[in-house]
Amino acid sequence: MTLPHQAISRGFRGYLDFVGRSNRSEYWWWTLFNVVVIVVGYGIVRAVDWIIVQVSPENYFVGLQLLVGLGYAWGLTLLVPCVAMAARRLRDAGLSPLFGLAILTPYIGSLSIVVFGLLPTKTSVIDDSTIVVKN
Repeated sequence: MTLPHQAISRGFRGYLDFVGRSNRSEYWWWTLFNVVVIVVGYGIVRAVDWIIVQVSPENYFVGLQLLVGLGYAWGLTLLVPCVAMAARRLRDAGLSPLFGLAILTPYIGSLSIVVFGLLPTKTSVIDDSTIVVKN
């Protein structure tokens, strides 16, 4: 089982690693880390927004712009690492990483990624990085 700090550090270190594998615990610790950071960040920005409204109500949109700007910055920062983690998790479950494109399907996409994240590890699957040459 992967510990939380190991999963988070591997998520950031392997941000361009689309070939390896990530077990279930690593995937879910990474997902939990992202959710916690988003919720805490949202709480902080809302608190700052509330303070801005109490001090100067005409500057309400400053807090709103701060919220949107931080959300976009965090999302863009973690876009590639999250896709890489999902691709490694799908490979570990014995599926093609292209199944990650299922998230683009309306309504069903998010549910499919959760289901793919819950699948057990397939140990009998040959790693894609292994090349077999026949003569």
